[in-house]
Amino acid sequence: MVNTIASVIRHKGTTVWSLPPGASVYEAIEKMADKSVGALLVMEEGRLAGLISERDYTREVILKWRLSRETQVANTMSSPVLSVTPKHTVDAAPLCYLERVSGSTLTPKCPRCREVGRVAHATFLMADNSRPRRRQPRADVPPIG
Repeated sequence: MVNTIASVIRHKGTTVWSLPPGASVYEAIEKMADKSVGALLVMEEGRLAGLISERDYTREVILKWRLSRETQVANTMSSPVLSVTPKHTVDAAPLCYLERVSGSTLTPKCPRCREVGRVAHATFLMADNSRPRRRQPRADVPPIG
């Protein structure tokens, strides 16, 4: 049986946490802590504007000596966010991820562009137990560094 993004979302649940780009980074970190998640979708007028993660907070606020209560999410979020459909297979979605320049989260979307779940890259590596934990690099993707 082929694992799809839809099957992963069914297993993980469809609850998606978000906030607007005008929210403060402090509000984002507070919500992540409250919901026990490492990232939130940034939604503007019903569309996906970006994603803010603990990593964004670390790199764009803490390391740059910014104040989280005075810094807007719009100034720290990752954008654009790579999206796949629920019909993508677990095997195909990481290949899309490898083509992304930065970031580590795939946001599956349904055909009507409504957010249906958020799946971290590590989830794909765990979704298929028949796959070895350490993957060989693809020949067509140059090594980083």
